Amino acid sequence: MDPYYVDAIVPALAVFSITCLIFGFAAFKRYLKHKESLSEKQSMVDTEELEMKFLNQEKTNQALRERIEALESIVTQEEYELNRKFKAL
Repeated sequence: MDPYYVDAIVPALAVFSITCLIFGFAAFKRYLKHKESLSEKQSMVDTEELEMKFLNQEKTNQALRERIEALESIVTQEEYELNRKFKAL
């Protein structure tokens, strides 16, 4: 190989390598930003899901409280023998 070509190829390869590194870092930075935005969107979805589950759980708890209160009112009525048994204890 002619030394002239080697002398011309080395600087060209250096410029090409530096260009690839610059674009590679820029692409990687953009990838990280995209991944971060996806993570933020996912956390927002997770938060909304948790809020919906919490509200559903609150509704269920309220319904159960109402049922327990109804049962307690039935059990503690004077007409029922259970009230007398509880008082005897």
